[in-house]
Amino acid sequence: MSNWWIVVVVIVVIAAVALFYARSRRDRREDVVVGAASTRDYAQDREDSRASRMSDEDRAWQAASLQKNREAQEKNPPPPPAG
Repeated sequence: MSNWWIVVVVIVVIAAVALFYARSRRDRREDVVVGAASTRDYAQDREDSRASRMSDEDRAWQAASLQKNREAQEKNPPPPPAG
């Protein structure tokens, strides 16, 4: 192989790597922006679905558990964040 073929192959490889890197960075940025909104929607949908399948007894147990946790936190509040 002559020297100019080696130069052409190296340039093509560098261009392909640069293109792949740019596309992967763009895709990651879009995933973060889209993922933030869809994660909240998914979590709320999941919670709504879970709550709709709960019996009255389950709802009463959950309310009592949440109240117990609130009272426990009022008695022993978590320490303030360091910083």
